[in-house]
Amino acid sequence: MTKRVIVIGSGIIGAAIAWHLAKAGAAVTVIEAGDAGGLATRNSWAWINASWGNPLSYFRLRVRSMEEWRRLDRKVPGLAVNWCGGLIWDLPSAELDAFAREHAAWGYGIRRVGPDEMRRIEPGLKIVPDHAYHVAAEGAVEPAETARLLLSGARALGAEVLDHSH
Repeated sequence: MTKRVIVIGSGIIGAAIAWHLAKAGAAVTVIEAGDAGGLATRNSWAWINASWGNPLSYFRLRVRSMEEWRRLDRKVPGLAVNWCGGLIWDLPSAELDAFAREHAAWGYGIRRVGPDEMRRIEPGLKIVPDHAYHVAAEGAVEPAETARLLLSGARALGAEVLDHSH
């Protein structure tokens, strides 16, 4: 018997749920009040990272999320995750260094970089601090396009997407 599932919302979370359920063989209907892709998703920064959000349990959840994004990037044609890395310097120096020590102790690939390397990583920086931390494994996606792509994939697998449903 095929499972029938209704997903409310077509932002990144609803789109991902719909795609995974459709891929697993469920009969999926996505209901969205507005445009496909949702509202909050369009306004997201969509930074794929585990850089913030202590305690350790939440850090581990975010590392697993990064791993899932890598799997999704391989499975969804055209997804185009930009694995560009992250550059972090927006804390006072002592706090930044403590943050980096903590995350390094947790096994996060974080390393200190100086001004020359910061300019190489981010050539458009106007103000360059004396140091920052770089995490090469971080990435970003265009959130609304990613949601639309996942919805398109779900449709191709038989899902129905109802936009502007009130």
